[in-house]
Amino acid sequence: MDTLTHAVMGMTLAGLARLDPMVAEDPSLATAVLLATTIGSQAPDFDGLVRLGGPAAYVRYHRGPTHSLPALLAWPWLIAGGVELLLGPVPFWHLLGWTSVAVFVHAFTDLLNSYGTQVLWPFSRRWVAWHVLPIFDPVLFALHVLGLVLWAMGVPPGPLFAAVYAATAAWGAIRWAVRRRVARSIRRAIGDPRTDTTVLPTFFPATWNVIADDGQAVRVGTWRDGRLTWRDVLTRPPHDHPAVREARMHPYVQALLSFTRYAVPRVHPVAGGTEVRWVDVRFRAADGHYPLVAAVYLDRNGRVKQAAIGWMYRESHVRKKLGLPNTPDA
Repeated sequence: MDTLTHAVMGMTLAGLARLDPMVAEDPSLATAVLLATTIGSQAPDFDGLVRLGGPAAYVRYHRGPTHSLPALLAWPWLIAGGVELLLGPVPFWHLLGWTSVAVFVHAFTDLLNSYGTQVLWPFSRRWVAWHVLPIFDPVLFALHVLGLVLWAMGVPPGPLFAAVYAATAAWGAIRWAVRRRVARSIRRAIGDPRTDTTVLPTFFPATWNVIADDGQAVRVGTWRDGRLTWRDVLTRPPHDHPAVREARMHPYVQALLSFTRYAVPRVHPVAGGTEVRWVDVRFRAADGHYPLVAAVYLDRNGRVKQAAIGWMYRESHVRKKLGLPNTPDA
Protein backbone atom coordinates (compact mmCIF):
# COMPACT_ATOMS: atom_id res chain seq x y z
CA MET A 1 0.00 0.00 0.00
CA ASP A 2 0.99 3.65 -0.10
CA THR A 3 2.85 5.36 2.74
CA LEU A 4 -0.17 7.34 3.93
CA THR A 5 -2.40 4.27 4.24
CA HIS A 6 0.33 2.42 6.14
CA ALA A 7 0.62 5.37 8.55
CA VAL A 8 -3.13 5.54 9.14
CA MET A 9 -3.31 1.80 9.76
CA GLY A 10 -0.47 2.06 12.26
CA MET A 11 -2.58 4.46 14.31
CA THR A 12 -5.76 2.39 13.99
CA LEU A 13 -3.85 -0.66 15.20
CA ALA A 14 -2.98 1.30 18.34
CA GLY A 15 -6.73 1.77 18.83
CA LEU A 16 -7.37 -1.92 18.21
CA ALA A 17 -4.74 -2.69 20.86
CA ARG A 18 -7.09 -1.20 23.48
CA LEU A 19 -8.90 -4.56 23.33
CA ASP A 20 -5.87 -5.84 25.25
CA PRO A 21 -6.73 -5.21 28.93
CA MET A 22 -3.09 -4.54 29.74
CA VAL A 23 -2.87 -1.80 27.10
CA ALA A 24 -6.26 -0.33 28.05
CA GLU A 25 -5.31 -0.06 31.75
CA ASP A 26 -1.72 1.16 31.41
CA PRO A 27 -1.32 4.63 29.83
CA SER A 28 2.45 4.18 29.54
CA LEU A 29 2.01 0.94 27.61
CA ALA A 30 -0.71 2.51 25.45
CA THR A 31 1.69 5.32 24.49
CA ALA A 32 4.46 2.83 23.76
CA VAL A 33 2.12 0.73 21.60
CA LEU A 34 0.99 3.80 19.65
CA LEU A 35 4.60 4.71 18.90
CA ALA A 36 5.58 1.13 18.08
CA THR A 37 2.64 0.38 15.80
CA THR A 38 3.16 3.68 13.96
CA ILE A 39 6.82 2.83 13.37
CA GLY A 40 6.07 -0.82 12.67
CA SER A 41 3.53 0.11 10.03
CA GLN A 42 6.32 1.93 8.14
CA ALA A 43 9.42 -0.09 9.00
CA PRO A 44 9.56 -2.44 5.99
CA ASP A 45 9.58 0.62 3.73
CA PHE A 46 12.74 1.94 5.35
CA ASP A 47 14.40 0.27 2.38
CA GLY A 48 13.59 3.51 0.58
CA LEU A 49 17.09 4.49 1.70
CA VAL A 50 18.45 2.32 -1.12
CA ARG A 51 17.63 5.31 -3.35
CA LEU A 52 21.03 6.57 -2.20
CA GLY A 53 22.52 3.73 -4.23
CA GLY A 54 20.87 5.01 -7.40
CA PRO A 55 17.59 4.41 -9.22
CA ALA A 56 18.48 0.85 -10.25
CA ALA A 57 19.05 -0.13 -6.61
CA TYR A 58 15.62 1.20 -5.68
CA VAL A 59 13.86 -0.77 -8.43
CA ARG A 60 15.77 -3.94 -7.58
CA TYR A 61 15.48 -3.83 -3.78
CA HIS A 62 12.42 -1.80 -2.74
CA ARG A 63 9.94 -4.21 -1.10
CA GLY A 64 12.63 -6.86 -1.27
CA PRO A 65 14.52 -8.26 1.75
CA THR A 66 12.97 -5.76 4.20
CA HIS A 67 9.56 -7.33 3.44
CA SER A 68 10.80 -10.92 3.68
CA LEU A 69 9.97 -13.54 6.29
CA PRO A 70 13.25 -13.07 8.22
CA ALA A 71 12.72 -9.30 8.30
CA LEU A 72 9.14 -9.72 9.54
CA LEU A 73 10.56 -11.61 12.51
CA ALA A 74 13.36 -9.12 13.14
CA TRP A 75 11.54 -5.79 12.79
CA PRO A 76 9.25 -6.21 15.85
CA TRP A 77 12.17 -6.96 18.17
CA LEU A 78 14.17 -3.99 16.90
CA ILE A 79 11.21 -1.60 17.14
CA ALA A 80 9.80 -2.79 20.47
CA GLY A 81 13.29 -2.83 22.01
CA GLY A 82 14.00 0.67 20.74
CA VAL A 83 10.67 2.04 22.00
CA GLU A 84 11.23 0.55 25.45
CA LEU A 85 14.71 2.07 25.60
CA LEU A 86 13.22 5.43 24.66
CA LEU A 87 10.16 5.47 26.92
CA GLY A 88 11.25 3.26 29.80
CA PRO A 89 10.12 -0.17 31.02
CA VAL A 90 6.69 -1.38 29.94
CA PRO A 91 5.16 -4.89 29.70
CA PHE A 92 7.45 -5.96 26.87
CA TRP A 93 5.58 -8.97 25.52
CA HIS A 94 2.42 -6.97 24.98
CA LEU A 95 4.44 -4.26 23.25
CA LEU A 96 6.21 -6.85 21.10
CA GLY A 97 2.95 -8.55 20.17
CA TRP A 98 1.24 -5.42 18.89
CA THR A 99 4.39 -4.29 17.09
CA SER A 100 4.44 -7.67 15.34
CA VAL A 101 0.85 -7.16 14.25
CA ALA A 102 1.72 -3.78 12.72
CA VAL A 103 4.68 -5.18 10.77
CA PHE A 104 2.65 -8.16 9.57
CA VAL A 105 -0.27 -5.97 8.44
CA HIS A 106 2.14 -3.80 6.43
CA ALA A 107 3.67 -6.81 4.69
CA PHE A 108 0.34 -8.52 4.09
CA THR A 109 -1.36 -5.48 2.56
CA ASP A 110 1.64 -4.97 0.26
CA LEU A 111 1.09 -8.50 -1.06
CA LEU A 112 -2.48 -7.56 -1.97
CA ASN A 113 -1.49 -5.06 -4.66
CA SER A 114 0.22 -5.49 -8.00
CA TYR A 115 3.68 -4.23 -7.02
CA GLY A 116 4.19 -7.18 -4.68
CA THR A 117 7.11 -8.11 -2.39
CA GLN A 118 9.92 -10.63 -2.10
CA VAL A 119 8.28 -12.19 0.93
CA LEU A 120 10.03 -15.55 0.35
CA TRP A 121 13.56 -14.09 0.25
CA PRO A 122 16.22 -15.55 0.76
CA PHE A 123 14.59 -18.89 -0.11
CA SER A 124 13.30 -17.45 -3.37
CA ARG A 125 13.85 -14.19 -5.24
CA ARG A 126 10.41 -14.44 -6.83
CA TRP A 127 8.15 -11.41 -6.45
CA VAL A 128 4.74 -12.28 -5.01
CA ALA A 129 1.73 -10.08 -5.86
CA TRP A 130 -1.94 -11.02 -5.49
CA HIS A 131 -3.48 -8.15 -7.55
CA VAL A 132 -6.44 -7.63 -5.20
CA LEU A 133 -6.18 -3.97 -4.14
CA PRO A 134 -4.61 -0.94 -5.84
CA ILE A 135 -1.56 0.62 -4.21
CA PHE A 136 -3.90 3.30 -2.86
CA ASP A 137 -7.37 1.97 -2.13
CA PRO A 138 -9.81 4.83 -1.43
CA VAL A 139 -12.34 2.59 0.34
CA LEU A 140 -9.74 1.13 2.70
CA PHE A 141 -8.22 4.53 3.42
CA ALA A 142 -11.59 6.19 4.08
CA LEU A 143 -12.63 3.36 6.40
CA HIS A 144 -9.59 3.80 8.64
CA VAL A 145 -9.71 7.60 8.59
CA LEU A 146 -13.37 7.43 9.66
CA GLY A 147 -12.32 5.19 12.53
CA LEU A 148 -9.74 7.73 13.68
CA VAL A 149 -12.29 10.55 13.48
CA LEU A 150 -14.78 8.60 15.59
CA TRP A 151 -12.03 7.79 18.11
CA ALA A 152 -11.20 11.51 18.36
CA MET A 153 -14.90 12.15 19.00
CA GLY A 154 -14.85 9.82 22.00
CA VAL A 155 -16.01 6.47 20.64
CA PRO A 156 -14.33 3.64 22.63
CA PRO A 157 -11.41 2.53 20.44
CA GLY A 158 -11.35 -1.22 21.12
CA PRO A 159 -14.79 -2.17 19.77
CA LEU A 160 -14.59 0.60 17.15
CA PHE A 161 -11.42 -0.71 15.54
CA ALA A 162 -12.49 -4.30 15.91
CA ALA A 163 -15.35 -3.31 13.60
CA VAL A 164 -12.98 -1.36 11.32
CA TYR A 165 -10.65 -4.33 10.90
CA ALA A 166 -13.56 -6.72 10.41
CA ALA A 167 -14.77 -4.42 7.63
CA THR A 168 -11.21 -4.28 6.23
CA ALA A 169 -11.06 -8.07 6.08
CA ALA A 170 -14.51 -8.21 4.47
CA TRP A 171 -13.49 -5.64 1.84
CA GLY A 172 -10.38 -7.62 1.00
CA ALA A 173 -12.40 -10.84 0.72
CA ILE A 174 -14.95 -9.14 -1.54
CA ARG A 175 -12.23 -7.78 -3.81
CA TRP A 176 -10.56 -11.20 -3.94
CA ALA A 177 -13.83 -12.87 -4.94
CA VAL A 178 -14.64 -10.20 -7.53
CA ARG A 179 -11.19 -10.51 -9.06
CA ARG A 180 -11.57 -14.27 -9.44
CA ARG A 181 -14.95 -13.81 -11.10
CA VAL A 182 -13.60 -11.13 -13.44
CA ALA A 183 -10.57 -13.27 -14.31
CA ARG A 184 -12.82 -16.17 -15.31
CA SER A 185 -14.94 -13.87 -17.48
CA ILE A 186 -11.86 -12.43 -19.18
CA ARG A 187 -10.38 -15.85 -19.92
CA ARG A 188 -13.69 -16.83 -21.55
CA ALA A 189 -13.69 -13.58 -23.56
CA ILE A 190 -10.12 -14.17 -24.81
CA GLY A 191 -10.87 -17.78 -25.57
CA ASP A 192 -7.25 -18.97 -25.84
CA PRO A 193 -6.00 -21.03 -22.86
CA ARG A 194 -2.41 -20.57 -24.04
CA THR A 195 -2.59 -16.81 -23.43
CA ASP A 196 -1.10 -15.76 -20.08
CA THR A 197 -3.71 -13.42 -18.57
CA THR A 198 -3.33 -11.15 -15.54
CA VAL A 199 -6.10 -9.05 -13.98
CA LEU A 200 -5.02 -5.99 -11.98
CA PRO A 201 -6.97 -3.66 -9.67
CA THR A 202 -7.38 0.06 -10.26
CA PHE A 203 -8.34 3.08 -8.17
CA PHE A 204 -11.95 2.50 -9.27
CA PRO A 205 -13.43 -0.67 -7.72
CA ALA A 206 -15.56 -1.51 -10.79
CA THR A 207 -12.63 -1.20 -13.22
CA TRP A 208 -9.84 -3.74 -13.71
CA ASN A 209 -6.81 -3.60 -15.97
CA VAL A 210 -5.98 -6.64 -18.10
CA ILE A 211 -2.69 -7.97 -19.50
CA ALA A 212 -2.84 -10.77 -22.08
CA ASP A 213 0.47 -12.22 -23.29
CA ASP A 214 0.48 -14.83 -26.08
CA GLY A 215 4.26 -14.89 -26.42
CA GLN A 216 4.30 -12.81 -29.60
CA ALA A 217 2.50 -9.70 -28.40
CA VAL A 218 1.15 -8.25 -25.17
CA ARG A 219 -2.31 -6.70 -25.14
CA VAL A 220 -3.23 -4.21 -22.43
CA GLY A 221 -6.89 -3.50 -21.78
CA THR A 222 -9.64 -2.56 -19.36
CA TRP A 223 -12.56 -4.53 -17.95
CA ARG A 224 -15.47 -2.33 -16.94
CA ASP A 225 -19.13 -3.24 -16.42
CA GLY A 226 -18.66 -6.66 -17.99
CA ARG A 227 -16.96 -5.31 -21.11
CA LEU A 228 -13.35 -5.87 -22.20
CA THR A 229 -11.73 -3.04 -24.16
CA TRP A 230 -8.17 -3.33 -25.51
CA ARG A 231 -6.12 -0.15 -25.13
CA ASP A 232 -2.72 -1.10 -26.49
CA VAL A 233 -0.85 -3.89 -28.27
CA LEU A 234 2.91 -4.27 -27.78
CA THR A 235 4.50 -6.60 -30.33
CA ARG A 236 7.64 -8.25 -29.02
CA PRO A 237 10.75 -7.71 -31.17
CA PRO A 238 12.64 -10.82 -32.36
CA HIS A 239 14.65 -12.54 -29.62
CA ASP A 240 17.84 -12.11 -31.65
CA HIS A 241 17.30 -8.38 -32.33
CA PRO A 242 20.85 -6.97 -31.98
CA ALA A 243 19.82 -3.74 -30.22
CA VAL A 244 17.62 -5.64 -27.76
CA ARG A 245 20.37 -8.16 -27.12
CA GLU A 246 22.94 -5.45 -26.43
CA ALA A 247 20.63 -3.30 -24.28
CA ARG A 248 19.53 -6.29 -22.21
CA MET A 249 23.04 -6.55 -20.78
CA HIS A 250 22.90 -3.07 -19.23
CA PRO A 251 22.63 -3.10 -15.39
CA TYR A 252 19.54 -0.89 -15.48
CA VAL A 253 17.69 -3.35 -17.69
CA GLN A 254 18.89 -6.25 -15.58
CA ALA A 255 17.55 -4.49 -12.47
CA LEU A 256 14.09 -4.05 -14.00
CA LEU A 257 13.97 -7.61 -15.30
CA SER A 258 14.91 -8.91 -11.85
CA PHE A 259 11.87 -7.11 -10.44
CA THR A 260 9.09 -7.80 -12.93
CA ARG A 261 8.01 -10.43 -15.44
CA TYR A 262 5.75 -7.85 -17.12
CA ALA A 263 8.53 -5.86 -18.82
CA VAL A 264 8.13 -5.68 -22.60
CA PRO A 265 10.89 -4.25 -24.87
CA ARG A 266 10.09 -1.63 -27.48
CA VAL A 267 12.58 -0.54 -30.16
CA HIS A 268 12.50 3.00 -31.62
CA PRO A 269 14.87 4.73 -34.07
CA VAL A 270 16.12 8.02 -32.60
CA ALA A 271 18.57 10.72 -33.61
CA GLY A 272 21.94 9.08 -34.08
CA GLY A 273 20.92 5.56 -33.14
CA THR A 274 18.28 3.39 -31.47
CA GLU A 275 16.34 3.48 -28.20
CA VAL A 276 15.37 0.19 -26.56
CA ARG A 277 12.85 0.71 -23.78
CA TRP A 278 11.50 -1.96 -21.46
CA VAL A 279 8.14 -0.89 -20.02
CA ASP A 280 6.33 -2.55 -17.13
CA VAL A 281 2.86 -2.98 -18.59
CA ARG A 282 1.24 -3.34 -15.16
CA PHE A 283 1.42 0.44 -14.81
CA ARG A 284 -0.20 2.41 -17.64
CA ALA A 285 -1.22 6.07 -17.41
CA ALA A 286 -4.41 7.46 -18.90
CA ASP A 287 -2.42 8.99 -21.77
CA GLY A 288 -0.99 5.58 -22.70
CA HIS A 289 2.47 6.20 -21.20
CA TYR A 290 4.10 3.43 -19.13
CA PRO A 291 5.88 5.21 -16.27
CA LEU A 292 8.07 2.38 -14.92
CA VAL A 293 10.79 1.95 -17.54
CA ALA A 294 14.37 0.95 -18.22
CA ALA A 295 15.61 2.64 -21.40
CA VAL A 296 18.92 2.37 -23.26
CA TYR A 297 20.12 4.70 -26.04
CA LEU A 298 22.49 3.00 -28.50
CA ASP A 299 24.53 4.77 -31.16
CA ARG A 300 24.64 3.65 -34.80
CA ASN A 301 27.40 1.18 -33.95
CA GLY A 302 25.27 -0.46 -31.25
CA ARG A 303 27.23 0.98 -28.33
CA VAL A 304 25.43 2.28 -25.23
CA LYS A 305 25.46 6.08 -25.07
CA GLN A 306 23.02 6.65 -22.19
CA ALA A 307 20.55 4.74 -20.01
CA ALA A 308 17.78 5.52 -17.55
CA ILE A 309 15.58 3.60 -15.12
CA GLY A 310 12.78 4.37 -12.72
CA TRP A 311 9.37 6.01 -12.53
CA MET A 312 9.15 8.62 -15.28
CA TYR A 313 5.62 9.89 -15.69
CA ARG A 314 6.01 11.74 -18.96
CA GLU A 315 7.59 10.85 -22.27
CA SER A 316 9.69 14.00 -22.03
CA HIS A 317 11.19 12.74 -18.75
CA VAL A 318 12.51 9.59 -20.45
CA ARG A 319 13.93 11.49 -23.40
CA LYS A 320 15.61 14.02 -21.12
CA LYS A 321 17.26 11.23 -19.14
CA LEU A 322 18.58 9.76 -22.39
CA GLY A 323 19.78 13.12 -23.67
CA LEU A 324 17.32 13.10 -26.58
CA PRO A 325 15.19 15.95 -27.97
CA ASN A 326 11.77 16.30 -26.36
CA THR A 327 10.03 15.83 -29.71
CA PRO A 328 10.09 12.18 -30.80
CA ASP A 329 11.74 11.47 -34.10
CA ALA A 330 9.58 10.64 -37.07
